[in-house]
Amino acid sequence: MEKDILKGFSAAAVLLAALLFFCPGTALSEEEPAEVTLEGLINEAVENNPRLEAARLEWKRVEQTYPQARSLEDPMLMYTEPVREVEERMFSLTQTLPFPGKRALMGRIAQSEAGIAMTRYEKTLRDLKAEVKSAYYDLYFIDRDLELATENKAVLDYFKELSRTNYGLDVSELDELVRAQMSAAEATLDLVTLKDMRQNVVARLNTLLDRPPSTEVGRTAEPEVPEFKYTAEDLYEWASRYNDEVRIAGLMVEKSELEKNLAGYVYKPDFTVGVNYSNIIESSATMSGAGEDAFSVTFGINVPLWFSRNKAAVTEKEIMRQRNLVERNAAVQEAGNMVKAVYFDLMTAQRIMRLYGEGYVPEAKESVEIAEARYRAGDESLGRLLETQSMWINFRVVYYRAVTDYLKSISEVERLTGREFTPDSGEVKER
Repeated sequence: MEKDILKGFSAAAVLLAALLFFCPGTALSEEEPAEVTLEGLINEAVENNPRLEAARLEWKRVEQTYPQARSLEDPMLMYTEPVREVEERMFSLTQTLPFPGKRALMGRIAQSEAGIAMTRYEKTLRDLKAEVKSAYYDLYFIDRDLELATENKAVLDYFKELSRTNYGLDVSELDELVRAQMSAAEATLDLVTLKDMRQNVVARLNTLLDRPPSTEVGRTAEPEVPEFKYTAEDLYEWASRYNDEVRIAGLMVEKSELEKNLAGYVYKPDFTVGVNYSNIIESSATMSGAGEDAFSVTFGINVPLWFSRNKAAVTEKEIMRQRNLVERNAAVQEAGNMVKAVYFDLMTAQRIMRLYGEGYVPEAKESVEIAEARYRAGDESLGRLLETQSMWINFRVVYYRAVTDYLKSISEVERLTGREFTPDSGEVKER
């Protein structure tokens, strides 16, 4: 009976069904934006993302504190004008000089703050790249899933039309064709859902690129899939040294140690030196030299008298140093735990990717070809053919999902370890 149904169709219809069945994506006839690459999107995000630009400007701002910290305070120029008739006007110029070594230490603290700001910029840059990669890989999966869903719908639509134009089917055959109609309706719903999902991811990506949310994004190009050949111990070591949060915490410890040393200068005096000029207006004095202008020098020193206040200042900085040490240790521990979790996800995705890519998907494709040939020969039921075809599509969906999870896990490992895995060899390099 099924063989007779096939004979009832024109050769062109059968050829169309075969084309849709074995050539993914042939049903996509709408014009789409140009294909996009991950590298191009990352470059655009780095150039346009406002959050990254704000971090860069903050870094540049903090760099300007160094020359301020190293400079002396402005000298003080004073002029004294008598309010009634007296003998002189006074001019004075004074300069405060910190205790030797104090300004140099303040400069080192400013440099430390600049280093923290630079590291925060690098963290923002690394986070931005990871977010763009995550959105791109999600979009990659949706694009491939859309193509598979379109392929599936085309085949199911063919059999649905088959059911509408043929008569004389028995009850079991009608049940199979009704199931094909239901599957075609489900495939249509899947396409709508996937397109909605794609719009959400596109809006997320456009936000990172500082574009209007509705800007069209073309089909994603095939991403490079690097080979990952490192152990959890490798990742933990890198994370404990190069993770951005760990680096920032380490720099905060260094800064707090410098600030503690600077606080010790509260026990040491600052100095003030100056020069005075007296302009004699009028004098009735008879002593030698009376009525002449005069110069004098001054020297002052502050007295660190309030011991309890100074001790509290030093103690405060020591407590801050200890707190920063605790936070650094916590950052190392947290980075290690996050790396271990991501490593588990990465290994799981890698196993699934290899299992389906090298085994299940090729085997399912072969099964489809055999089932289609048997169906044409009248030795296979329509229901069995549709089940085989569905299995082949589902296996490819699982494979693309595994590839996506694998690439996202590698991106997260890069973010956590401050390392980059090159696509060709999987070699790691510092970023």
